[in-house]
Amino acid sequence: MVPCRRKMWGVVVVTLSVEVARAWRLGGVGVARCGGVARRLSAISKEAEAYLAEARKLRAEAARLEAELAAMRAREIDRVFEWAEPVDGKVTAAGLQRALTRHFVEENWNERDAARAAGVLESVERLERFASTRSSDGLLRRHDLDTPSAMRLELERLRRLEHRPRRREAAARRDDEPRERAILAFERQANRTGAVARLGAVACYVLPTLEGAAWTASCFDGVPLISAVFDSLAAAYRAVSPLGPLAGLVVVVNLALAVSTPRLVRFAANHAVVLDLLAALGSRPGRSPAELYASVAPDHGASIGMHMRHSLDHCARVADALGSSETPTLRYDTRDRGTTVETDPALAVARVRAIRDSVVGAIAADATIVERRVVAEFALSATESLHEMPSTVERELAFVAHHAYHHLALIRLIALSHLDIPESDLPPKLGRAPSTLIFDAANAQ
Repeated sequence: MVPCRRKMWGVVVVTLSVEVARAWRLGGVGVARCGGVARRLSAISKEAEAYLAEARKLRAEAARLEAELAAMRAREIDRVFEWAEPVDGKVTAAGLQRALTRHFVEENWNERDAARAAGVLESVERLERFASTRSSDGLLRRHDLDTPSAMRLELERLRRLEHRPRRREAAARRDDEPRERAILAFERQANRTGAVARLGAVACYVLPTLEGAAWTASCFDGVPLISAVFDSLAAAYRAVSPLGPLAGLVVVVNLALAVSTPRLVRFAANHAVVLDLLAALGSRPGRSPAELYASVAPDHGASIGMHMRHSLDHCARVADALGSSETPTLRYDTRDRGTTVETDPALAVARVRAIRDSVVGAIAADATIVERRVVAEFALSATESLHEMPSTVERELAFVAHHAYHHLALIRLIALSHLDIPESDLPPKLGRAPSTLIFDAANAQ
């Protein structure tokens, strides 16, 4: 047991010796390190003290410079205040203007800067506005003034504020110049009244003239030449194409809407459009004369246009016979069915006037022409051949007139019963034969 205990205590002693040696070595290193840190802290402290001392010197120098600058500013203000010639410790805007002019212009060696300063100080009103911002009565005391440079900056700001509206106005004028030139150019073009513009204005009225040619002709029944001219215009206008009136209206409307068109032509085009629409509407709103004229009555199986065409066919046979040198044959059963005379009232009116003028002109040229012998040809039955009967022009004129009364009476019935035209709108003697009028007159007595 004893040897074991000795061995154990030996191990303990050795171990403790090793640990003590290690601790001693490590402790020496730590002490060395602590010594180095202390030396560095001491150096930093000394450096900081040096910096603080330098800072105190700089602050003292800055305070001295600020004091010198304040003293210099005070001297500048005192000098300007003295140059402004104060009265009772106050200076006027004019006096301040003289003082600043002396400081910035007269005693300024920089000519360019002096010229710029003169421009800033040239307006007494500007100095008065400056004084009003510093004092309510416009008189400046010593403490109201600032350094000359600061007052100059304030005056330059006021000058910029004054020039800003002028610059805006100049910019607006520059922007308005192209617009004004364009407006003047447009006005020159729009107010043209030369020969071309006048001819264009006159040409616009061609459309309503053609549209209302038939109705215009009826207004000149007593003037055959004018009536014939308008009848011819109406016939030509209707014969060109159904799209002719529409195409003409489109052209005139475009002239009225185009801003580049001269005002004279635009006025005439607008007027022509209104006249054309009124002429196209006719006398019955909602239904054109052509629609009324070509409307087939179910009870009669015919329209006004069909009866007119049938009656005019008979009248045309007699009118054609007046121009024949031989004994003509009046073939009444040779009909021209389905022509435009049945659908276009303007053409029908033109046809009536043409036949009337032909007959009246022939009789006026030779009164004995009514005694000329003619042959009238009729179909008395659908199964028999045509019959020819000798007659005279006078007899056939009486026949076609009597025949026309019959068809005019049918036209009157169609107008009243089918088209609902008021009787007051129709001629009172329409379709009434002379014998009927004589009978009515006798009964009225």
